[in-house]
Amino acid sequence: MTDPQFPLKMRHYFPHMEVVGLDVWGGDMVFVVETDGEELHRLGFDPDTGLLSRLGFHRELRDYEKVDGVLMPHCVVYGRKGGSSTFVVDSVVHNTAIDRNLFSLAK
Repeated sequence: MTDPQFPLKMRHYFPHMEVVGLDVWGGDMVFVVETDGEELHRLGFDPDTGLLSRLGFHRELRDYEKVDGVLMPHCVVYGRKGGSSTFVVDSVVHNTAIDRNLFSLAK
């Protein structure tokens, strides 16, 4: 999921969720939640903070920081066979005006 509001919309994406227990994923203890949908998804939640820390076995959410009172991950790691890609967010700004010319095809 690349939607930055994914944690806020989980019930929309996964209307049926079930906690199946504790497990160790990538060296981290997580509460495992199984979801239904087009395919079975497994979500991992940090047992100390309750924050979503893993989307399946290959995506990690890290470095949560408060933005306008909402905790948001500022680091997302996408694992794959032979390596991983890490995306780090420097800042998040809510409800800001965006210059329409930014999306113009004419340069």
